Amino acid sequence: MPSTNHTEKPKRQNAVFKHLRTLHWLMAAAIFFLYATGIFVANSIHVLDLEWLVPLFHQSLGILFLMMLTARVFLLLRFIRHQRSSRSPRVTSYWLRITVLNSIF
Repeated sequence: MPSTNHTEKPKRQNAVFKHLRTLHWLMAAAIFFLYATGIFVANSIHVLDLEWLVPLFHQSLGILFLMMLTARVFLLLRFIRHQRSSRSPRVTSYWLRITVLNSIF
């Protein structure tokens, strides 16, 4: 008989979780670079000849961050919809009574 270890966490092999995890770390890196370039833009240090490039990079990174945030929201909604559709209730007379009574009161 195989031994079962109850302390092991179940593996999440769903592709949505892998995409969410990847987006999470990409967004974390984007936040770090947004912060770093934001400090550089705010202080406007005249060290580089390409100082005009940093604000453009900062804005582009901000737009990319918003696009990743939108993708993350859509992935979460897709996961929630899939999770809800797999657990539809059994329609019985008891379920109908409870649902109708809860909607009235």
